[in-house]
Amino acid sequence: MCVANGQRKSSFWKRIEQSYNTKKCSDWPPRTLRSLGGRWDFIKEQVGKFAGHHRQIQLEHRSGDAPCDEVGAGIVRYNTLEKRPFAVALIAGLFSRKNRSGWTC
Repeated sequence: MCVANGQRKSSFWKRIEQSYNTKKCSDWPPRTLRSLGGRWDFIKEQVGKFAGHHRQIQLEHRSGDAPCDEVGAGIVRYNTLEKRPFAVALIAGLFSRKNRSGWTC
């Protein structure tokens, strides 16, 4: 469903809650608006920090590194420098595909 981007924050998150609870596995408990928002905040913080670490790895221009090597090095750097380990590694795989072609990891 396409919705205009002028919607209110509460309408947006209500749609997210309804969509999540409709599409989730039946074994999983339903999530409230508050729990979904908290999960999003956690993911957003970790991905933002990871993006910074990943960018630093890219700027080092390591010879022979494939994009998946850069992602792995970014996760290692994140886990070394941050208080909590990187917990959303599935998202990190998107970084190796961003603006790249010809590589498969």
